[in-house]
Amino acid sequence: MTSQLTQLRNLVEHLGLHAQSIQPGATRPLTELPLPLQRALAVCGLPGLERQQLEFCQLAAEGTHCALARVGPGLSLQLALLQAWSERRPGRFLWVCPDLASAHRRRLSLRRLARAAGLPAQQIELFQREAGPPHPHVLVIDAASLHRSLLPKHLSWSSWWEALALVVVDEASAYSGVRGSHVCNVLHRLERIARHYESSPTWLADYEPLADPRTLFQGLLPVAVRLLLAERPRDGWRLDLPAGATPRQLEQAAQGLFRSLDGALPEACLNPGHLVIRASHLKCAAYELPLDPDEPLGHDGLSAYFEASRTLKRETGRLYWIGVEAPASAVRLREVGVSGIQLFDAQSRKPLARIDRLHALEQIFPGAVYFHNGQGWLVEEVDTEQRRAFLRPAVVSSRSECPLAIDVRFPPAATLDEQGRYTGEAEVSLRAERAVTRCHQTGRVLDSREFHRPAELLITRCLALAVSPELDGPPEHDVLPEHGDLPTEGVLDALAELLRLALFSLVRCEPASGSVSNRPASSLSSLGHTIQTLSGRRVLILFDCVPDGSGLCGRLATRLAEVLEVVTRYLAGCACGARGCSACVGSGASHNPKLKKQLRQLIEELRLGKSQPQLTEGEHIRCL
Repeated sequence: MTSQLTQLRNLVEHLGLHAQSIQPGATRPLTELPLPLQRALAVCGLPGLERQQLEFCQLAAEGTHCALARVGPGLSLQLALLQAWSERRPGRFLWVCPDLASAHRRRLSLRRLARAAGLPAQQIELFQREAGPPHPHVLVIDAASLHRSLLPKHLSWSSWWEALALVVVDEASAYSGVRGSHVCNVLHRLERIARHYESSPTWLADYEPLADPRTLFQGLLPVAVRLLLAERPRDGWRLDLPAGATPRQLEQAAQGLFRSLDGALPEACLNPGHLVIRASHLKCAAYELPLDPDEPLGHDGLSAYFEASRTLKRETGRLYWIGVEAPASAVRLREVGVSGIQLFDAQSRKPLARIDRLHALEQIFPGAVYFHNGQGWLVEEVDTEQRRAFLRPAVVSSRSECPLAIDVRFPPAATLDEQGRYTGEAEVSLRAERAVTRCHQTGRVLDSREFHRPAELLITRCLALAVSPELDGPPEHDVLPEHGDLPTEGVLDALAELLRLALFSLVRCEPASGSVSNRPASSLSSLGHTIQTLSGRRVLILFDCVPDGSGLCGRLATRLAEVLEVVTRYLAGCACGARGCSACVGSGASHNPKLKKQLRQLIEELRLGKSQPQLTEGEHIRCL
C-alpha cells in the first residue's frame, strides 16, 4: 500500500495539486467484521473497512437502499454483495455494469473474492442470451443486454425474478447524458418487472463524488436511496484501493482525488423524461407487461398517441403491445430518434461497428475511407433506408471526410435578450456538399469533389451568442484583415471548443450522440457549433446534437459566467504564456500568433457584457 500511495500522490501532484493530505484509510480491525468479509479483505491485502464502508455493508445486509461515494476503484459494493449473499443464500442477485468490458472485469473480481469468502464462485456468471435454467445466483450484466435481452425475455427467467433480492448499480456516475437518460428508464422497467413477480430487491449503488448526487439518484433509480456522502476527514482523504492495483486504477483514483481536492465536482446531466427517450421505453414496457393506467413510467399524451396510431391496444383498461417483434431491439442506449448506421463487411456480411447518424454524415459515403481498429476500409455501398453500409478492407494511405454545411433557423418569435443572447428551440439543417480526401500522415488535401445527399434536420435546443462588430476593446484589438472589424472565425471556433471543455468539467456528460461542426478539425462531443452572420453580427451558435435537446445548452446558458471564469483560469494557467499553443487555443495558434490575445479579449468582453450589441425593442433574429 505504501508504494501505491506514493504513486498516487505523484499522479495528483502532476495534476497540479498538493497531495500530502492523501493518507491510508483508517480502518476497523478485521475481528469486528463478519467472517466472509475478513477472508475477502485478507485476499485484497486490506487491513479492514472504514466506518462508512462498514455502515454501507451493514445497511445492505439489512435491506436498506443506499449509495456510497467512493474515490478510486472501490470494493465496497463487492463486499456488500458478499455479505448479503452469505446471509441470504436462497436469494438471487443482479449486478448491472455500464458496459460489457466492465462486466467481464467485475465477474472476475467477484469470483476471486467469493472464492476467498468460501462462497460458490461458479454461481457468479455473465448474462448469456441462450442460457437456460438453472440460473446463477449472481448475474453480472451490462446495461445494453439488460435492456435488449433480460427484460423482454423475463418470462423464461420467472423463477429467478421471484427470488431477486439485490440489485447493484455499479459506477452510477457513468450514467449521464443520452445513455444515462436511457438507463434511467431501463432501471424503472426493471423495478416494474420485479414488482410483477412480487419481489422487493434492495438497491445498492456507488458513484464518484458529484456536486449533486441526490439529483442523480432521484432520476436514475426507481427507489429512494440513503446517500453515504464522501466527506473529507480532518487528517486527509482515505483510500479504498486494493493491493496490486493496476496503473489504470491508480490513474482513475488520481483523477477522482484531483476533482475532490480542487472542489470542482461535476454535476450529473440526466433527462429521463425526454419525450423521444420516454416514448421508446414506453413501447418496450408495454411489450414486457401490459401498461396500467397509473403506471409511473406512463405518459398520458404518449399513451394516447400510441393508442391512436395502433401501436398499443386498450383492453379492460390496460394497454397491450400489438406488434410481434420486441421494440427494445430497435432502441439504442447511445442514440435518440433516428438510429445510426450499421457497418458490415461486404464480403462476409458480418457486422463491423455501429456509427451514429451525425458521425455517418461526415464519414460514411460511397468511396470514403473509414478506419476501424487501425484497419482501413473502403465504403462500397450505403443504404440510407435500411441504415446500413457495406465496406471492404483496403490498404490506404489517405482518409476522407465530408465537412458539413450547417444552417440554423430560429422560431419567428425568437429574440435576442439585452446581452445579445438567445436560448431556446431551433431547427438545425446538416448538409454534406463536398468530399475531401487527405493524406493520412500529413493531412494534405489530395482530392476534393462535390458530393450531395439529403439534408438531415434536427429540432433541438441552442444557445446563440451575438458579438458586436464594434468592439469596445483597446485600439490594438487584433483581427485578421480579411474579416475587417468582425471577430475572426478562428477566434470563435477556439471559443466554442473551450466552452465545451469547460462545460464538461462542470457537468458530467458522456459524448454519446456525436457532434457536428462546420469545421472538419472540430473535436467530437455532444455539443455542436456553427458560426453565422445574422443581422450584420457575427453569432456563435452552440446546439445539442440530439432531438429535443439533451440539456447541455440549457446548463451552458445558466452557468455561462461560471464557464467563462473556468476558461479564463485555464488560459492564464497555460505554460505558453501570452504566445498561445495547441494545448490551450487549439491548432489555430500555428496560423494566427495573436489568437490567444484575441480570445482573451473576447472572453473578457463577454464576461463584462461590453461587446454585446444595443438592440431595438422587439428586434428579431433574422436568418440568411
